[in-house]
Amino acid sequence: MTAVGVGTATITATAGDKTVECIVTVSEKQCTISNLTPIDADGQPLDAIPRGLFRVRAAVRKPTDEAVTVLLARYAADGRFLGLVSETVAGAAGETVELTLPVDNTDGSVASLRAFSVASFDDPAPLGEAAAY
Repeated sequence: MTAVGVGTATITATAGDKTVECIVTVSEKQCTISNLTPIDADGQPLDAIPRGLFRVRAAVRKPTDEAVTVLLARYAADGRFLGLVSETVAGAAGETVELTLPVDNTDGSVASLRAFSVASFDDPAPLGEAAAY
C-alpha cells in the first residue's frame, strides 16, 4: 500500500468471518518558513540588513507535533557562508509559530540570509523549502 496524498483512510481486511480495520493518517511533510524579515530592537521591520547586532523574525508552520530545528545561515555578497544560528521550535501540527533569531553583523559582511528547517542536527534532511532574505 502506498500513500498518494495527505488525508485519512480506513483500511479494512476480511478473512472468512473475521474483519479488522486500521485508520491511517498521512500528514503534510513540509515545514513552511515564511516572512523572513530583519527587525530592529522594537520589532519593527527593516528595509535592509543592518550593520551590527539585529534580529530576524520568521513564521514557521509545523507539519507534525514533533519539534523541528530552524537553522538561519548568514552569507556574504560573494556567497561565502559566514555562520549559523539555530532554534528548536515546538508546537502542534499545523500551528504557525513566530520565531526571532539573533544575527551578528558587526563587521557588515552579511548580505543575505536563508532559513532552513530540519528534524534535528542528527537528521539534517530539509523538511521543506528554505526561506531567503
